[in-house]
Amino acid sequence: MNVQPDAYSGSIAWTEFSQEEFVTLLEENVTGEITESEYEGTTLYTESESGQVTAYLGGGAVTFGSEDAVTDTIDLAAGNADPFSGEARSLYEETRDGPAQFVAQFPDIEEEMSGGQDGGGEMQFQGLLTQVTWVSGSFLYDAGDNNKGMTMNVRFDNEDAATQTQQFMTQLLQQYQAQLEQSQNESNQQLAETLSKMSASQNGRTVAISYEDTVENWAASIRSGAASAGGGPPAGG
Repeated sequence: MNVQPDAYSGSIAWTEFSQEEFVTLLEENVTGEITESEYEGTTLYTESESGQVTAYLGGGAVTFGSEDAVTDTIDLAAGNADPFSGEARSLYEETRDGPAQFVAQFPDIEEEMSGGQDGGGEMQFQGLLTQVTWVSGSFLYDAGDNNKGMTMNVRFDNEDAATQTQQFMTQLLQQYQAQLEQSQNESNQQLAETLSKMSASQNGRTVAISYEDTVENWAASIRSGAASAGGGPPAGG
């Protein structure tokens, strides 16, 4: 599956960092070089390996993504551009309020068809991906009862593709959870508990994949995922 990397995409995050703290954090956590340029009085930081552009907007607000999305955000923050509209706007408004929200147009995808494949689940899922038009999401929003949530919304060009994807994701979560529950490994048991709190729901052409849990369980899930990394789903029995 070939993914074209030139899609327009951008995110805004609200942090407690000053610009100096933000730049230090960026330099410490990026592999490769960072080049600096300027747009309308705002410094752009471009990562050499990924090409991602980041800018500090002030007051802890940071925008990152493709260069055109970042410069559009700078224009908007300065009052020099109109807010985005259309499908991108409607999908963004469906995301939950949180410290990090995003919306992105999904890139065009071409399936690589090989004679050795039998048209099973993997190829079916690839076919559904070709019908994705937009994605959006929100991270660590307040889900109530001291819980935090994460949601990714996937919008398709037709409702049938959304229905198939929701059914596919629900079945996949259930199967993987059942396999993990059969394991005596503590990390796998924790991952099974995590999957039980994930869901895939559908609203028209949009599928929402959500996970809500306590902060403590978020941390435990991350540790369990790291411990199980590379192992794949456990064998049944």
